[in-house]
Amino acid sequence: METVLKLAEMNAELLNRMLADVPQELMCRQVHGVKNHAAWQVGHLAFVRAGMAQILGAEPVLGPEWQGKFGRGTEPVDDPTAYPSKEELLAAYARAHRASVEAIRRADDATLDGPTPVPGMAKRFPTKRLLIIGMFGSHEALHLGQLSVWRRLVGLPRVL
Repeated sequence: METVLKLAEMNAELLNRMLADVPQELMCRQVHGVKNHAAWQVGHLAFVRAGMAQILGAEPVLGPEWQGKFGRGTEPVDDPTAYPSKEELLAAYARAHRASVEAIRRADDATLDGPTPVPGMAKRFPTKRLLIIGMFGSHEALHLGQLSVWRRLVGLPRVL
């Protein structure tokens, strides 16, 4: 899991770099058919990280309203009033990041190798360990890639 923790840190650093120059007024911009704008991407990644912490026994760090805005199957909207501010999103992401890293560090092998409690994910990720690896690996990479494309479409420069 040490590799996953390093990946989590690298992903968090990259996300923060990708958002450093994004002005608040662009956070919910949907361009050229790309619906997953920056506000939704950050909120979704925070929601998933917080969920990974919870499946390992951590207390919730985000309110229940995050499910309806950022959970699986939610549809991003081009309405800044529908989302927290950039500052609030980044603070929530930081809380979820800390909670998930702490929960992974505390988890023993028996916990990590326990069955995935997320319906619909057990076939692909039968254990909590595999679910966490998948979420911090391919899932976050997918969304960081989407954010990178979104940045270019709204006229911002490459980060990497």
